[in-house]
Amino acid sequence: MTLAKRVAGFLCAERSVLYLCLCSAFVFQGCARVEGILLGRVETKIENHALVVTDCYRIGGEQAIETVEKSAEGVTYKYAPCRDAVIFIKRGELIVNDKSYGMLGKQDAVIVDHGKVLINSKEVEQTASR
Repeated sequence: MTLAKRVAGFLCAERSVLYLCLCSAFVFQGCARVEGILLGRVETKIENHALVVTDCYRIGGEQAIETVEKSAEGVTYKYAPCRDAVIFIKRGELIVNDKSYGMLGKQDAVIVDHGKVLINSKEVEQTASR
């Protein structure tokens, strides 16, 4: 086999692997779990609130912890998609990593992005230490 044929065969195989990777990325683009593992972005919906956490990598197929506690005082939701992001919605109050960010409106969207908390795409500061 000549050197030219070997090089051509290698380039063809390399190109096939590249195409396979690109196709896989497009196929899994809409899958939240795969996207979370690959890109560090997880999403969920709690009541009418869309929650997005970035820079959140899970290893070993761990599932996000999502719990609901009902009491006479109201409902508390807990969402913990990764070790360093624990989100509570407690009777409408947003609490991220034990810091309060105030009350949420009925359909507010929340993003936790590298330590910053955004409500409806606007960065908010914590309201009080917990």
